[in-house]
Amino acid sequence: QQPPYELRHNQMESIFLSAIDMYGHKLCQENIQKLISSETSILDVLHSFYFHSNVQVRQAALEVRSFLKDI
Repeated sequence: QQPPYELRHNQMESIFLSAIDMYGHKLCQENIQKLISSETSILDVLHSFYFHSNVQVRQAALEVRSFLKDI
């Protein structure tokens, strides 16, 4: 059974935020890869980050979506 939606959302947000460097310019690919390879389902949560207030989080979410679409 999956963890609740809110918990998965909060975990994903934490991973996205940790993937952004302190200057907000570069994504840490290792943290993004962690999210992609996680055992928890992220597809039903991912779309909520396409409209996040932080532009880098939006960018990271779209990058994850693009990667998942290719596999």
